[in-house]
Amino acid sequence: MTRFQYFKLNVFKMLSLFVLMALFSLVPILSWADSSRLDRIIQRGELLIGTRERALPFSAMDEAGRFTGFSVDIARMIADGFGAIIGKKISPKFSVVTATNRFSKVLSGDVDLVCGLTTVTLEREKIVDFSLPFFVDGTRILVNAGARRLRLNDLSGKLIGVVANTTTAKIVSKATSGVTFRNFTNLESAMSAFEAGELFGVANIGVTLAAKRSQLGGALTMDLVPQKYSLREEVLACILPPNDSRFRDLVNQVLFQSFEGVEELSGDYSEIYFRWFGVNSQTKFPMTEYHQDLMKSSRIWLE
Repeated sequence: MTRFQYFKLNVFKMLSLFVLMALFSLVPILSWADSSRLDRIIQRGELLIGTRERALPFSAMDEAGRFTGFSVDIARMIADGFGAIIGKKISPKFSVVTATNRFSKVLSGDVDLVCGLTTVTLEREKIVDFSLPFFVDGTRILVNAGARRLRLNDLSGKLIGVVANTTTAKIVSKATSGVTFRNFTNLESAMSAFEAGELFGVANIGVTLAAKRSQLGGALTMDLVPQKYSLREEVLACILPPNDSRFRDLVNQVLFQSFEGVEELSGDYSEIYFRWFGVNSQTKFPMTEYHQDLMKSSRIWLE
């Protein structure tokens, strides 16, 4: 099986996962007094959005306290889309969440959704719902470059930094044995320990590690392992409250509309994507055919 065929097969596997999630979400369970989160959003005219404060190129807070990043722009697009469909201005209101509290923040109603570095899993779907996927990448490990390219089995016995309460350590452990992990509250602190020589490497979503390598000027001194592929392809989606089909369907409608034209690299989603990952961006990350297929295939949700 070629790499492309493998990717195509995974597209269908991932779509099957999302269809299964949609079926589970149809089970009527009482929550939030049987009212939709959408009613409160319309009433206050604000969409409460949770995001990380130091996770570029997906999200970050600048010195003026403004949020910026790819998933921040996706969330703003969702708020604008709500307003266009509802006929009332819906303003995005951002607040900081962490890898530890992102799910509880949605469940408690402190935020309406969280868009960012969250991988969709069936285990997580037992407690929350998810939007359509808006990004696809996979886990890799950033290491210091040596005389030769490192392979996965070279990591045995090495100390690797990961962000706590994520799926990263489990993914690396399944790919290679003998790795020891140290948990950090965020990627910034893991990278600081790596720069200080306390870690052999840092594991995370490949595109975020590529961005860190670029920021540190490490194109010649740091390598990504594996070099040309990810340990496991992962789809990222927004965390949504469970058992709220009205809210989820409106989020998905906005996302689906933004995916229109993605095969020609045009449309709202493509514009945001290339703003952050295009040839003129700091983190160049070409949109693959696999990525395009996943976005295009999301139409099954609305048919």
